[in-house]
Amino acid sequence: MEQVWDKLENTFPGWEIYHAGGGNFVVRKDFKDKNGNNLMVSLTDYVALLMKHQDEDRYITHAEFIKNEDTYWGEVFHLEVPIINLDNGELKRTDAVGVFNDRSLTEISDALAKLGEVVW
Repeated sequence: MEQVWDKLENTFPGWEIYHAGGGNFVVRKDFKDKNGNNLMVSLTDYVALLMKHQDEDRYITHAEFIKNEDTYWGEVFHLEVPIINLDNGELKRTDAVGVFNDRSLTEISDALAKLGEVVW
């Protein structure tokens, strides 16, 4: 487990790394949307997600997530919005990716592909 953690730190500098147990890892950081606003993207080894605000119709930042971590780690799966799924080795984008520019999407896609390589 320590070797995987070290690889994650080297592969994802500037990302928050979280071990969710059972060999499952999540990495998170903010990306600029098309309007220049920060939006937190969370990656597992098979999906990239945005998180909706618990009370407002918008996505949250990493700082908002950390500030309300207990809330967002609770039973709020309905607030998670997949933007890219890894399906049989192929990255598939959802309509929600439209909030990002091409540069951010490329970085997110590359990170998603790398995470699976590091973890498995």
